[in-house]
Amino acid sequence: DLPVQLRIAGAGPMRREWEALAWRLDLGKRVVFVGQVPHSQMPALYRSADAFIFTSLRDSFGAQLLEAMAAGRPVVTLDHQGAGAFVPHEAGIKIRVTKPEETVARLGDAIRMLAASPELRARMGQAGWSYARTETWARRAERINELYGLAVNSQRSLPERSCVAVER
Repeated sequence: DLPVQLRIAGAGPMRREWEALAWRLDLGKRVVFVGQVPHSQMPALYRSADAFIFTSLRDSFGAQLLEAMAAGRPVVTLDHQGAGAFVPHEAGIKIRVTKPEETVARLGDAIRMLAASPELRARMGQAGWSYARTETWARRAERINELYGLAVNSQRSLPERSCVAVER
């Protein structure tokens, strides 16, 4: 019900099945499968879009999110694993993962919201761009060290467990 086009980059094992589904749903012209895109061409692909949608349930962190934010694009992602923790609230819309139907409906609502508001897209895109500029390799390493420190300290506060080794 929106005048939008979904462009899907990549060549995963389900591509043909998804292409067939898009045609069965009469969305063949509105869902474009661009295939595998060389990394060097991805910045132009991000810049050609109004927003970036990342819905992986298995990726613990999608570098694509940082790339999209560096291109000044707002993101819609699942509030799940690394993506949920990494994307600033000002830079995107994070969708809570619940029942599949609810999650899909919320994704649709987020896309509608961004499609209806160029101002929101611009504001989130600027916030994402500003954030992406701070995410250097040195900063990433610093944050990982902080997280490891928190994990180690939380393990130290756990009660001692006894373990018995048995040799045969």
